[in-house]
Formats: sequence, C-alpha cells, structure tokens
Amino acid sequence: MEDASPFRRLRHGKEKSEGQADSPAAGTTSCGKAGRGPAGGGRQEEGGSARAAGGMIMAQKEDQAKYDSMPRSAIETGMVDFVLPVEKMGEQILHYIRHPYLERQKPAEPEEKVESLLQKVFLLIRNQTGHDFSHYKRNTIRRRIARRLAVHQIEDLEHYLKLLQESAEEVGILAREMLITVTNFFRDAEAWDSLQEHVIRPLVEQGPPEQPLRIWVAGCATGEEAYTAAILFQEQMGKSNVHRALQIFATDLDEESVSVGRRGIYPKSIAADVSPARLQRFFTEEGNSYRIRNNTRETIVFAKHNLVKDAPFSRLDLVCCRNVLIYMDNTLQKKLIPMFHYTLNPGGHLFLGESESIGVFADLFAPVDARHKIFQRKAMETSYEPEAGEAGYHPPAPVARGPLRPLRPSLGAAEIAERVILRDYSLPCVLVDADYNVIYFNGDTSRYLIQPGGRPTFNLIQMARPEIHFKLNLLLKRAFHKNRMTVEKDVQVRVNDHFLDTDIVARPVAEAGVGVGENLMLIVFKSRPKNQKIEGSAPVVAEVPAEEKDAHIRELEQELQSTREYLQTTIEELKTSNEELKSSNEELQSTNEELQSTNEELQTNSNDQTGRKLKTSRAEPGPPISAGPSVRRQRFEPWCFEFWICLGFGAWDLEFLCSLVLGLWNFAPSVPANVNGTRR
Repeated sequence: MEDASPFRRLRHGKEKSEGQADSPAAGTTSCGKAGRGPAGGGRQEEGGSARAAGGMIMAQKEDQAKYDSMPRSAIETGMVDFVLPVEKMGEQILHYIRHPYLERQKPAEPEEKVESLLQKVFLLIRNQTGHDFSHYKRNTIRRRIARRLAVHQIEDLEHYLKLLQESAEEVGILAREMLITVTNFFRDAEAWDSLQEHVIRPLVEQGPPEQPLRIWVAGCATGEEAYTAAILFQEQMGKSNVHRALQIFATDLDEESVSVGRRGIYPKSIAADVSPARLQRFFTEEGNSYRIRNNTRETIVFAKHNLVKDAPFSRLDLVCCRNVLIYMDNTLQKKLIPMFHYTLNPGGHLFLGESESIGVFADLFAPVDARHKIFQRKAMETSYEPEAGEAGYHPPAPVARGPLRPLRPSLGAAEIAERVILRDYSLPCVLVDADYNVIYFNGDTSRYLIQPGGRPTFNLIQMARPEIHFKLNLLLKRAFHKNRMTVEKDVQVRVNDHFLDTDIVARPVAEAGVGVGENLMLIVFKSRPKNQKIEGSAPVVAEVPAEEKDAHIRELEQELQSTREYLQTTIEELKTSNEELKSSNEELQSTNEELQSTNEELQTNSNDQTGRKLKTSRAEPGPPISAGPSVRRQRFEPWCFEFWICLGFGAWDLEFLCSLVLGLWNFAPSVPANVNGTRR
C-alpha cells in the first residue's frame, strides 16, 4: 500500500520525483527569484525544486528592498507563499519546521480513505477550473497537497479539504500548484543538439520551400522551450541559406504561464543558458531583463490548451512534449501517444523528455535517437479520432472567468459593501471578487453595465458597455495585481446624445470579516457632464500640469503596452481559431472526397451489373424451332404485327422492307426441321 504519510509530514532530507534525481530539502526559502517546479502541464528543474520537494518560498516585501526588482519578479510568478519583511522571515521558518506536520509521523490512514478524500479534492478543482487531475500520478499529487498543508499548518488531508470547501482562492492556488512549470532555454543541450542534427536540419533542407514548417510545443510552460525551437530553426535556415515559413504552436494548460511566454520577457539570469551570440541576435536588453526579438516572437502562437480535452493541431512536422507524460498515469499516456501519431505528417517526429517513452506503441513510432527520446512516425493506421469535448469529464461552459461563489458566512457581501459605501461613497458602484464576478450592486449602474444577450452572467467585464469594456478590463488587472486603489480617468460614456467623462475607481476591500482568499474590489463610477454633443466640434483637451507630465507619460506608456499585449493575444487567439477552422475544413473535404469515391464505386458496380444482365439476355437461346406449323406461326406473327403497325403509321421504307424480307426468309416453310427443333 502506498504511503499516505505525506499528508502529515514532509520528509527531512531529500525526496525523489518521477523521472528525476534527488531534490533539495524541504523548507527552502527565497528572497529573490522564485523557483518553479513541475506538475501535470510542465517541467521540473534541477536547481529550482524547492516547491517540487515540498518546500516553502518567501519573498521580501518590495517596499523594504533596496532593489525591488528581484522580489517583485518572484512575486509576479505567483509561486511565492509568503511576502514578509526580513525580520519576520525567521519566525515564519520556525513555525514551518516546528509544526507537527513536519515533526510527527502518525500511523498512515487507510488507502481507501485517502483516495476518497483525493477524489473530493479533484472534484472541487474540476468544478472551479475545469481541469481534471484524477489521472495524474498520485505521488505528484500528494507532494503538491502536502506542501499546501505545511503552508497552512494543517495536519491532515481531511481538514485541508474543509479549507478547500470554504476558500475558492485556495482551490485556485492548489490547481496552479499542480501546474507549476519550470523550464529554461536549451534545457538538456545534448538532446537539442541531437534534434537539430536528426530532425531540424533535414526538415529545413529537404522540404518544399513553399511549404511552411509546423511545430507543436505541447506543455510549453513559460515559453522557453518554444523559443529554443524557434532559435534553432532560424539558425539552421541561416546556415542552409533556406527561407521557409515557420509556424510554432506553443500551448499549456496554465493561462499565467502562457501569458509569460506570450510577453517574451525573461530575467537576465537566462544568460547562464543562452550564449552571448544568441542573446545578441535573438534578444534585446531592457533594463534587468531580455525581450525576445519580434522576428522570432512572430513565429510562435501561444494559446491555452488542454492536451486531454481539446482537439489537437494537425499536419505537423514535429511535436515537442517534454516532461509532461511522466506526471500522467497509463490511461492518459495511452491516449496521448496515438494522438501525437495522428497529428504528425508522414515521417514527422516526436520529441519527448529524457524520462519518457512511447511505451507499448512501438508500432506507431520508430526510434531515431533512443537516448535523447527522438522518434519518427511510422506509416501505420491509428484508431485515434479527435472528437469535440472528448475527455472523460465535460464541465459546463463557463460564463465568466470563474464560477460565481458565495462569500463565507462570517460577513455577508451586502454588509461588506454597505459598510464601505456608507463610509466613503454615495455613487453607483459594484463589489466584485477576484474572478470579476459581481456579488453586490449599489445605485443605478445602467449607464455603465448591461446584461448581454444569451445566457445570464454576473461577470463585470461581460456586462460592461462597449465604450468602457477595454479600459475597465485593464483597470481590474492592474488593481488586483497591485492590490491598491487604481483609477482610470476621463473614460467617455455615452448617454443618449451626450458623453459623460467618467472616472472609474477600483478600491481593494480590506474589511474585518473578509477571510483570506476573498479578494474583493469595489468598482466606483464617478461621472460628470461633458459639454460636447456627439456631432459637435472636437473635444477640448485640458493641459496636463507640468508636475504631472512624467507620471502621465508613464501611465500612457503602460496603457499602450497593455493595449499591445491585448492585441497580440487577440491576434494569436484568431490564429488558433483559424487553424482549428482549417483543420475542420480539411476533415470535411476529406469526408466529401470519401463520399464521392463511394458514390463512384456504387455507380460503377451498378453499370457492371446492368451490362452483365444485357449480355446474359442476349446469350439466352430463343424458343426451339418446331417441325409443326404452330411454332412457325408463333415466330411469324410478331413480324406480321410489326408489318401492319408500320403500315398503319406510314413507316414503310426500304430499310424496313429489308428487315421484313430477312425475317420472312428465316421462317420460310421450305426449311425443314427435325424433331428436336434444329435445322438440318
């Protein structure tokens, strides 16, 4: 029976993960860049496995740090457990390592009970996020949950389940914990060198120049692996003096990781993995970070994608899916390997992680480099067929970014909102949670919010009128990210034939009674008349005071950057949708061709059968010629009938007379017949 004790303690010393060497001891802390470790959708990094081993990560408060870039970058990853001043870190470490969870080893709970509790945890995650972790390896799942128990100082899984039932935020954190993604540029350099030699160079040099190269990086984490592939392909094109269109689809289950990859900005520490020549050619230096250059960035489309549930890409030359399968059980592995075979072109390649294999599917793939897990697609038929929503679990389509969840009963939503409103505001406003769901309305918000057609929703972004939709979305992202009051000024709102200048204020609600994880934001709309008709003259822009110009410029630059990222995201989503439409169109064309071929085969078979019937009827002998006059009369009568018919319709001509004479000749009485009816 598998050890259930990880739910009560973290082992002192080291603990191994699937397919990896020993990890550092639990309890590791960090005041700089946060380590990121793997689960379901990503990787495990040798040097950044504090969380993977069940450790705790802390970061120094930004306002206390002399140079705040390092703690800020760590906090932005979402992997930090505690943000504390330095003087409180030691106390937190002592609490962590002295907790009974770490010190005592209680008797293991029955495996049946642990599995039952795990299924309830999976259900909570599934209902909130749509992600199903029930087919992930139990050791991985237990280590992730064990770490959360240690962070909350909880002794067993049963009490942690109660916390999950009360805190939607903890459910989200645990789901992200399962998807912790660690990767780096050119990880396993020898494997990438082998891929370039056996796959990339032949693809670039031997394929038709007009045909684009199509690569899918599945489980791309924060994008380093996708950019590594793009760099190697572009380098090979330069060496071979060949220019071909390059399309790389980088997908991951974790939206936050995909967003990092989409931005293409990485810390200067990547210099440890990327050579100076490549940094100069493929990156631009921006302060304390490197940004991937546009010509490389534009070759990649980033998208959130569920390997198990979502339809795959098609007509691919290469699939990179490294260190993803090792966290899945045999059920999912047996589903994904045939899927990769289906997506690849004939002769396409599959690139796996060093601890992964194709298992029982040796009939689908041939090893190219067994050591570095490079395989080539065999020309074999597979039974895999993509289906819409093909996973075992089909959650209902989300109306908003997350389900509408009630607050904990310690203090009602209405009471919280009224307390803040009566104290500070008497304006139209709404109270929203971290998923932008409205949980309380105050005043007349019809100028700013409407209920869209279709399924009812309480998502603030979906309810926002078109003229404020974009800026309201940016405002909420900034406010929740910074956790402080944020203002979007002079947003124009149309009311009948006039505009109103509206300031939208997002103010965090930090009231007594609001539990940990219940991040609430009060959105207040402050409108004032604008003396301008819609069809009037151009608006008069007030001068910005000199002392505010710099701050205003910075704000505009941030807004411009946010707009660019929003447009880039939209473009990539459109590209992904276009790929799916192309794939569906190709499947329809293929089906149409099959139907046409079937129809032609049926037509051919029908013609063949008709021809055979005609031949058979012609080959059958006529009635035997009898010696008696009755038979002669029977064979003669049709000619007579035709003769009189032709006379009746005036069809007397030479051709008919000839045929008539020949017919009469055949029946001439001078030709005797024997008893058997055959002529002598």
